[in-house]
Amino acid sequence: MNPKRMFMIATLAVALTLGSLGTSSDTRASAAAELMNVADRAEAESPVASEDDFLQVLGASSDDDVYEQLQSGMSLAAIADRNQSDVRQLIQLQTTQMQQLLQDRLLQGQISFAEYESQLEELESLLTESAHASYFAP
Repeated sequence: MNPKRMFMIATLAVALTLGSLGTSSDTRASAAAELMNVADRAEAESPVASEDDFLQVLGASSDDDVYEQLQSGMSLAAIADRNQSDVRQLIQLQTTQMQQLLQDRLLQGQISFAEYESQLEELESLLTESAHASYFAP
């Protein structure tokens, strides 16, 4: 399995387990309007990050290298450090990708706006935690 996809699936699974937060209707309405504007701009610009972006930001040469390093017990942060890359850029890239996935799910009616807000609020901290975690025993 592609290491990027494995990481994204694990992170998405964690994000999907979050509960919803209560906010006022006015806040939700203005945030929903803003979300629609952001979605429209994103659709027009369509700057989809590719697998190459993931490898470049991670400083890795191939998916296989990343997969082998993850299997050996390294975290994405450790791989970035080994490759003299900044893990914060990786976290930002994946945060952007996950925000787009959440927006897509909201716009398709798969999640409520409260769920969207809740998951979005904790997204960066979850991705940061996940990037520093090792999922396989050495």
